[in-house]
Amino acid sequence: MTHPRYHSWTNPPKKSSDRSKARKRFFQATSMQKYKMMKSRLSKELRNKYGGLKTLPIHKDDEVLVMRGSHKGRVGKVSCVYRLKNCVQIDSIKREKTNGQQVAIGIHHSNLMITKLKLEYKRKQMIDRKMEARKQTLAAKDKGKYTSDDAAAAASETPMES
Repeated sequence: MTHPRYHSWTNPPKKSSDRSKARKRFFQATSMQKYKMMKSRLSKELRNKYGGLKTLPIHKDDEVLVMRGSHKGRVGKVSCVYRLKNCVQIDSIKREKTNGQQVAIGIHHSNLMITKLKLEYKRKQMIDRKMEARKQTLAAKDKGKYTSDDAAAAASETPMES
C-alpha cells in the first residue's frame, strides 16, 4: 500500500535520514546520477567569470588543483573520471609499482578545485542555464525589499517644503 499522501501514479519522496538507505542510493546510483554528484569547486577566477557558480561536474581535460591529501598543491589535467569508483585520475599524479610500471592514482572529486575548464557546446549551455537561474533567484530574493537606494530615490522625487 502506498503512503496516503502520495498517489499510486507518483513516486514517493527520495529523501530519508536513514544512513543505510542513503548509502544504498549512493552506491546504486546510475552513471548520470554520479555525474551530477561528482562536482568540484571552481577557482575564484572562474567563479567571478561565471557569475558566482561555485561547483561544476568535473570533465576529462579540465585542469585541477589538488586541495587535500598527500598530493596537496599539485596541478594537472584530468585524464579520467572514474564514476564507478567515485574518483578522478590526473595526468601528473602517478605512483610506481614494484615492477617499475607507472599507475595513475585516484583522487576524490571533493579534494580538487577546477582551475581551467574544457568548454564544449553542451557544457557552455549548462553554465549559461545555471547563471540565468542564479540571476532569477537573486532577483526574487530582492523583490519587495526597501533599500537605501530606494529611499534616496524617493527623497529626491518628493518636493521639499520651505
